[in-house]
Amino acid sequence: MPTPEKSEPLETVAVIGAGSWGTAVAALIAENHPHMRVLIWAYEKQVADSINRQSVNTSYLPGISLPPNLKAVRSIREALSGTRAVIIATPSRVIYDTCRKVSGHLRPDACVGFLSKGFCKVHGKTLTISETISVALPETGNRIAAISGPTHAEEVAARLHSCISIGSPDRSTRRLFSRLISSAYMQCRETDDIRGVELGGALKNPAAIAAGMISALPGCGDNLSGALISEALKEILKVSRALGARDETLIDICGLGDLVATALSPLSRNRRFGKDIATRMLKGGQPLGLFDRMFLFFRPGRMMERMTERLNYLAEGAYAIEPLMEIAGRKGVALPLYRSLYEVLLNRKDPSLLVETIKDPRRFEDLYEHAAFQPLLSRRDIRKQPGTAFKKPVLDALSRSAVISEDRDGDIKRASEMFDRMADRYGTISSLFAFSLFSLMRSIPWAGRRRPLVSAADASKTGRGGKNVATGDTPVYIITANLSASAIEIALALRRSGMPVPRFWLELTRGREVFRDFLLRHCGGFFVDRSAASSPLYRELLASYLSFLVSHRIPVLLHRTEIGQAETDEMDETLMTVLGSILDTHEPVQFYPLSLMAEQTDKERSKQILEIGRPVPSMEVNDPAELFEKLGIRD
Repeated sequence: MPTPEKSEPLETVAVIGAGSWGTAVAALIAENHPHMRVLIWAYEKQVADSINRQSVNTSYLPGISLPPNLKAVRSIREALSGTRAVIIATPSRVIYDTCRKVSGHLRPDACVGFLSKGFCKVHGKTLTISETISVALPETGNRIAAISGPTHAEEVAARLHSCISIGSPDRSTRRLFSRLISSAYMQCRETDDIRGVELGGALKNPAAIAAGMISALPGCGDNLSGALISEALKEILKVSRALGARDETLIDICGLGDLVATALSPLSRNRRFGKDIATRMLKGGQPLGLFDRMFLFFRPGRMMERMTERLNYLAEGAYAIEPLMEIAGRKGVALPLYRSLYEVLLNRKDPSLLVETIKDPRRFEDLYEHAAFQPLLSRRDIRKQPGTAFKKPVLDALSRSAVISEDRDGDIKRASEMFDRMADRYGTISSLFAFSLFSLMRSIPWAGRRRPLVSAADASKTGRGGKNVATGDTPVYIITANLSASAIEIALALRRSGMPVPRFWLELTRGREVFRDFLLRHCGGFFVDRSAASSPLYRELLASYLSFLVSHRIPVLLHRTEIGQAETDEMDETLMTVLGSILDTHEPVQFYPLSLMAEQTDKERSKQILEIGRPVPSMEVNDPAELFEKLGIRD
């Protein structure tokens, strides 16, 4: 039921958030209504002091004189005292916490407008800004308004002609904010489609980042920018329809109008963010310094936060792209343009993926498969990291797999637990210690469990060792039959032969020895659970893990474990899945078949020589079955 319009005159308006846009709107209201007090809440003390002492927000809107009836406060309670008109202008990622602070200080009849753009994560669920405010401030009912449009803070503050949309299901609420903001140079358009207004503001920001990126990339100009805007609008409409917004709202000023202004204007922080990131990629191959790259390698979820911190300004689109992908996946909406931006920004695919997707979105899947990867760390640095450090990118890759069911969160949680049991703990120092200890143990018959000693093949005789390193191809070793020697023995033999040392496949068994397994993991061993081999989710996780290693030129040793015949088919299928995934990386790989040849037998231990067969280049095979045949893999 619509709220009746209020006849009570407003004496105070509260703006929560003193960034550039919040300050510009507060100044606009104060100038329109000199009889009112406009209180703006500032998080930073220096911002409040600057506004009150100099009548200028030197941090966020320098050079713009603010009206005398605009005052900054540090207390939310003071800002809200007695007012029924509240405007939230904080960054999207703190909206929920801000509203919880506002709760308890609002008048029962207060109307809440918001200038913030993006999405929020509340109790593990991705929500729009209006949904977030409804959850945090249920007492507001439908008295919530989205205020958005093609309005750069600098132009509004300079009194340039502008227009903006105000969306609310409650007529009196949108009329209230319209009367506050309307002026000779600011025209307000009212609509009851609050979802369309807020989505237009949220979804244009990532597109503006993409526009900034292509503006810095070679061979790109206005022509491609036009294509980008066209494709972005299509995808904005698709998402908006899925979330219940109306097309006519999105092709109005709060959608298409804001998209064009934000994507093309040098005043746009989102465009500038994209341009800065692309420029840094072109100059040094990395958008961040070495310290940040090391930090993000272990805390990849803070990629966007770290980038914006280093660029010293907020680009809301950077925070919107990940929740947008989550919403698209939940709603079953394909967004090739936004997905390509996501892959470039968060998964560090080559920026050419974005360019080619704009040109032909229908080719995205093929483009994605062939797009090069831009790692946070150098290949050399990554090879020194334990497998546990690769958890997020491996699970990200798995989440896009066809094996993920409708219970996406449950599947990812199960895969996360599987990964923790699987991954190696390799480390540069710890591996030296572990390998040394195993070398010592192998010389003691009782410690070695009387397994055969494996001697290294002479790399100079085989002609394999030095040449492989020189070619730069990644070696993938495959034990072509069930062998009596342990994987660590073979890894030690490869180490002594001069071949690159691999991460190696071990069988997860019951009654495991904790200390030995600890050492094996630190040598680079990863444990494969044969009892889980029948699970498509498990096989795909293992494939994602090993293809990630290979795509970063980390050698791996694959092993058909010593199992019963009944389980051979399942393990072969697992190995087929892994090899297919490795071939799909398009990384230059040399597949080496390994076998053992008896040398001699002494009183204590038998001895064998590791034979490294002729490698099969990945470019010479099309699928795992053909590779099996060329390598001579047998039961």
